[in-house]
Amino acid sequence: SGVAAVNADGGSFLVSEDCARVVLGGNDVTLRVTGASVDQLVVQGQSNVVVAGDVTGLTLEGQANRVQSSAAGAVTVRGDGNTVAVAGAIGTLEITGANNAVSAPGVGAKIVRGDGNTVP
Repeated sequence: SGVAAVNADGGSFLVSEDCARVVLGGNDVTLRVTGASVDQLVVQGQSNVVVAGDVTGLTLEGQANRVQSSAAGAVTVRGDGNTVAVAGAIGTLEITGANNAVSAPGVGAKIVRGDGNTVP
């Protein structure tokens, strides 16, 4: 597995091969990760939309990003106004920031720092 990096302002992109790491840096980008296994998914910037399958680790660094995933072992959110929706349970969740919303059927361990965060 390799590394995929998307650095853009605007546009739509697709990752369809297994990757050890996928990094999205930029603003107003739509990224779909389909048919691929991803160890680490990193979203930086603001107003990005990501739809992914199973990810081992998900990190959001920025504002107003939206991520949907079928499964995530660990989720880290650093920033404000981000939304994360995971269809399966999250192993560990760490939030540093304000007004972030995370939804999942369950979370193992969680650390939440900041105001106005919504977590399971």
